Amino acid sequence: MIKVGVKAVVFICLFLVQVVVALVYKFSLTNGEYNYSTISAITMAEITKFCMSLYMTLWFSVPVREISTSTSVFTSMSLKFSACRRDIERQLNKKFVLHTFILAVLYGINNQIVFVLYQYVDVVSISLFRSFTSFLSAILLWIFFSRPINRIQWSAITLQVIGLIIVQYDACKKLPILEIHLYLILMLNCTITSTCTVWNEHLLKNYSVSLYIQNLVLYFFGFIINFCFFAFSYAHTADSPKGFFEGYSMLVLAVIFCNSILGLCITLAYKYADAIIKTFSSACATGAFLFLNWSLFNQATNLTSGLGAAIIFISSYVYFCAVPSSTTTRLESEPNTNQKTET
Repeated sequence: MIKVGVKAVVFICLFLVQVVVALVYKFSLTNGEYNYSTISAITMAEITKFCMSLYMTLWFSVPVREISTSTSVFTSMSLKFSACRRDIERQLNKKFVLHTFILAVLYGINNQIVFVLYQYVDVVSISLFRSFTSFLSAILLWIFFSRPINRIQWSAITLQVIGLIIVQYDACKKLPILEIHLYLILMLNCTITSTCTVWNEHLLKNYSVSLYIQNLVLYFFGFIINFCFFAFSYAHTADSPKGFFEGYSMLVLAVIFCNSILGLCITLAYKYADAIIKTFSSACATGAFLFLNWSLFNQATNLTSGLGAAIIFISSYVYFCAVPSSTTTRLESEPNTNQKTET
C-alpha cells in the first residue's frame, strides 16, 4: 500500500512539473521572442543544480549517525567537507571528468534547442516527440552495447512512429503540420537527449562514481560552459546584446526554478517508481497539452490528434510491459536524468 502511495505521489509530481515547465516556457515568450538571455537563465539553473548537488553530496558523505549530537555546526560541516573531498579524490579520474565535460557541452546545446522549440513549436508536438527518446535510447543501446530488443518491443517502436506520423500529418492539406526544419530540430533534440542518456548509463556502470559526485561535477561544468556560451554570445551579438540579468522577471525565475526541479522529479520516478509511471505521466501531460493548446493558445485540435497521441502512449505501455521487470528502468535508461531537462 505504501509503495502504491509513493508511486501515486511520483506520478502526480511528474505530471504537474511537465505541464508547469511547458507553460512557463511558453508564457516567458513576449510576442514570440524571449526578452531575456536564455543562456543566462540556464547558467543560473546550473548554479542552482550545483548547489543542490553539493548539499546532497555533503549530506550523504558522512551519515548523520557518525556525527555526535554535541558536535558544533562548524565541526560538523568541516567533517562533511573533508569526507566529500576524500570521496571526490578517490572516485574521480581524468577520463571520467573528460566524459562528463563533453556531456555538459551536449546538455548546454540541447537546452538552447529546447528554448527554440518552445518558441516555434506547439507543446503537444514537443511532448509527443520527447516520448520517442526512450525508444531511441534503446536503439542506441542495441547498436553500441548489444542490448537486446525483442519482437514485441520492435513492434511497439514501429507503432509509435506510425502514431507520430498520424499526429503530425494534415490529411486535408496533405502536408505535415510543421515545417521540415522544425522536425529536424525536434529530431536533433531527441537524438542529443537519447545520446546523453546512453552515455550517462555507460559512465555510471563503468566508473565507480556516486550519482551525487557525478552531478556535482556535471553541474559545475554546466555552469562554466553556459557562462562561456553567454560571454561568446554577448561579444558576438551585433545589435544591443542582452545583459546577464536583463529582462529578468518572475516568469524567468520560474523558468530557472522549473529547469532545476524537473530533473529531481524524474530522478524520484526512477528511484521510487518505474518507467511505466513516467510513461503514463507523460501521456496524461500530453492529454493536458491538447486541452491547453485549444483553451490557452487557440490552436485547433481534433479527434485524429487525440487518437494519434493514444497510439503513441499505448505503444509505450506495450514496450515497457515487454521488458522484464528487473530491467525495465535500466532499458528506459535515464539513471541520471536529473542532469538536465530535456531538459
